[in-house]
Amino acid sequence: MQLPERKKILNKDQHVVEKRVAQSDSGMKAVVTAIVEEHGESDEPQQPNSKSKTQPPLSIVITNFNGGDALLDTVAACLQTKLEDIEVIVVDDGSTDDSVARVQKAFSQVRIVALGRNTRRLNVVRNAGIKAASHDYVMLMDNDITFSPDVFPRLLEVLVSRPDAAAASPRLQYSDASHAIYWDGGKLHYLGASVCTNRGAPPETSPRSPERNIGCGNVMLDRTKLAEIGYFDEDYWLGWADDGEIYYRLLAAGYECLHVSDVSGFHIAKTRTTERLGAQLHNRWMFMFKNYQVRTILLSLPVLVVFEFMQAGFCILKGAGRDYFKSLGSVFRELPHIIKDRHRVVRKRVRSDKEILTTGPLYIASEHINKPMYWLLYGSQVVFNGYWELMRHLL
Repeated sequence: MQLPERKKILNKDQHVVEKRVAQSDSGMKAVVTAIVEEHGESDEPQQPNSKSKTQPPLSIVITNFNGGDALLDTVAACLQTKLEDIEVIVVDDGSTDDSVARVQKAFSQVRIVALGRNTRRLNVVRNAGIKAASHDYVMLMDNDITFSPDVFPRLLEVLVSRPDAAAASPRLQYSDASHAIYWDGGKLHYLGASVCTNRGAPPETSPRSPERNIGCGNVMLDRTKLAEIGYFDEDYWLGWADDGEIYYRLLAAGYECLHVSDVSGFHIAKTRTTERLGAQLHNRWMFMFKNYQVRTILLSLPVLVVFEFMQAGFCILKGAGRDYFKSLGSVFRELPHIIKDRHRVVRKRVRSDKEILTTGPLYIASEHINKPMYWLLYGSQVVFNGYWELMRHLL
């Protein structure tokens, strides 16, 4: 694999440009942020220009495991924000590469929180960073994301202007040459899945006013509100819902989680393994059992059974049957703890599932389905949508 080339960080008459560089042998292109000088260079560190001095201070928490060059690009982009008062924290989940040492050498102002081992639980890493932060507003992000300098000020503006808001996330685009939309906000399907907005749409898709969102691990949070519901749930495996669960619990507690589509960042796409699929299956059932109201679970049971048979068949056809049954067995072994943990939502709930859940098109990557499977999925979604229209009146 050909790693992205690095640009030296310069500090005189700086401006930010995007440079496409080779990311892999297959020719995929990544967009990385480089700082380029026009009239000479200096080795002395310099703060970015046009800083905003009127907004609250911000802690930027980057979760890392073997981030390599991508981590350095992420840190460099964060330090170019227009905000005046920031701190950058890298929380390392037991990396075996030299990414942390390289960050320490290149950016002495960055704090490192080393967990000392690979927990394989992203929410453990996230909580460690949030609790280590010095400020009440925390930007939580992965180690393969780059943002332009105006993203953090805009998200902070939204959070500060909305006293009911606890989270604000930006649009994300793929870092390859297409710049197609990767994440543009989403809703939670009542079957325990994401309803994605504009996935794969062209980058010129018009932004919308801030609106309710139910997912994205790259998010700015109000730590005070987050503490009220108990931070991220560390029982989740690395996979779907490990970030969505915090959105659900914040919404259930009466707060708003907003998607801000007029600012965006770039995300490096990764190949998903069947192990990650197993984690998604585990998390989905844990998510529903821990969070959904009892009435929701009982009313949705008929279509949940149908959907589960479809999902099991899909996993078996893709050679992931073992991962499916392993993850399902794990959930049932954890069921006593899961039921006991429901109090975290019940005691804070002011919104019902009817106000949080919805229906809509279920997203499956095109490379995972053939034409017959597509028509089966399409037909089943018509049934699922119709069932929700009946069911929601009883919630």
